[in-house]
Amino acid sequence: MWFFKRKKRILIVEDDEVIRQITMRRMEKTNKFIPLEAANVESAIAIIHSDKPDYLLLDIVLNGESGFDLLEMMRLRKVPNIPTLITSNDQRIRNIEDSLGRGIIGYIVKPYNTKDIISKLN
Repeated sequence: MWFFKRKKRILIVEDDEVIRQITMRRMEKTNKFIPLEAANVESAIAIIHSDKPDYLLLDIVLNGESGFDLLEMMRLRKVPNIPTLITSNDQRIRNIEDSLGRGIIGYIVKPYNTKDIISKLN
């Protein structure tokens, strides 16, 4: 008998369209994820409510907003906890430690590859 695992929905919150589209294609090719996309906090909140993603891949700097703004909005709106993987160009240890201190499951410095993402989500 064959058992199929349900593909997990991952919301990619990234304001850089090129990075977002490349990441979406790569995640889809793994056959483990159904990628969803948002370019800003407002779109991300709408998708979180409508599609209920299993994971967030969240950029910290979002064109005048912050990934932390999204996490705070989720907390204030009592959105159930979604395992979140933070991405950023910022390699400073202090920021990485701050991110992990907020209950984030992991942190990946850009540029990253699909294997990095999957290993952190497993």
